[in-house]
Amino acid sequence: MVAMTRKRKHDEEEACKIKTTTLLVPPPTPTTRQSPRLAKKQKLDYAQTALPLATPPDSTYGGDSPEATTTLTLDLPPVKKAFNKRVHWTPPTPIRTQASTTLKRGRKWEIFFGREIKDDCAGVTDELLCDFLENEVTARFPQGSTYTGATGQWSRTLDDGSTVVVKEGTTVVFLVEFEGDDLRKVQSFRDLVAEAARAYKSRFNQDAVLVCEIECLMDFI
Repeated sequence: MVAMTRKRKHDEEEACKIKTTTLLVPPPTPTTRQSPRLAKKQKLDYAQTALPLATPPDSTYGGDSPEATTTLTLDLPPVKKAFNKRVHWTPPTPIRTQASTTLKRGRKWEIFFGREIKDDCAGVTDELLCDFLENEVTARFPQGSTYTGATGQWSRTLDDGSTVVVKEGTTVVFLVEFEGDDLRKVQSFRDLVAEAARAYKSRFNQDAVLVCEIECLMDFI
């Protein structure tokens, strides 16, 4: 009876001892492209992974035979994988556009009508301008025209020979014509533009009327 009691006491003392286990992690296998610096770092990480693990027994016993419950918690450093990533360039998808538009040969005329009148402070009023555009411009160019208001300046020579910069309101009239290869049609249209400019110069006592003729490509789209 005494021998059995001593044996049970010996078993309980052995169960209460803390068992220490060493976790062995196989060393990393070097690769052919591994640099010496990376190999040294992996050896250091391997040395740190050999951790002592304690297995404390459970303090509660049931029955005649004591049982120990072990909880293992292992924190290992994250594994770093070195790899080369190749970036492949993908060309952008071409955008489909409509067929290019073929423009026709044409000409554009610009006529600059100044709104100042010598010895008349009122100048060319809106009523006088509308009447001129109706009877002199629209009558000559029934196919259409465009006009807009602007502010211009020019140099005027006085009687004593000195010059002065004159600023005045201006109305610009735009005219277009498809010419093709018919030069006679171009000359006919050019004469009508000159007639409208001379009519304005004579009616409103202007020093000059500026006319611009521009070759261009155009079409109604």
